[in-house]
Amino acid sequence: MLKAMKEYLIKIGLVIGLALWGGPFALAQSDERHAIAEGRYQEIMADLAEDLGHLHHLRGSCLESERQKWRDYMQEMIRLEDPSTDRKNALVARFNKGYSDAQRRFPDCNRDTAREAERIADEAEELSNAILSAVKY
Repeated sequence: MLKAMKEYLIKIGLVIGLALWGGPFALAQSDERHAIAEGRYQEIMADLAEDLGHLHHLRGSCLESERQKWRDYMQEMIRLEDPSTDRKNALVARFNKGYSDAQRRFPDCNRDTAREAERIADEAEELSNAILSAVKY
């Protein structure tokens, strides 16, 4: 149940954060404040993309039902953000880096893999919450 709630929070954080990011709140910020927030947002999104790549391998290697789930979340994140080609390529590169790193460190499903997946899910939840915080200016 806790894992399902974390996944739900990650997805909700992505959807709400991305939907609000380009919305009216941006107009109310000073240019400097918006630039700082935009830079932090881009960092968070890159970190989140890498975490989703980690989870794609870690959870997918242990649970057949999650083989595509985390890639689907990444595709939805990109669809909602609608980034430039360069930005999209950078996010995909971070996702692939996360996947490759996890695959190298955890080639098989075992207790350590499950623990690492839980740690990364916690981190992704924090990043999703940071997105929500960033859009509440």
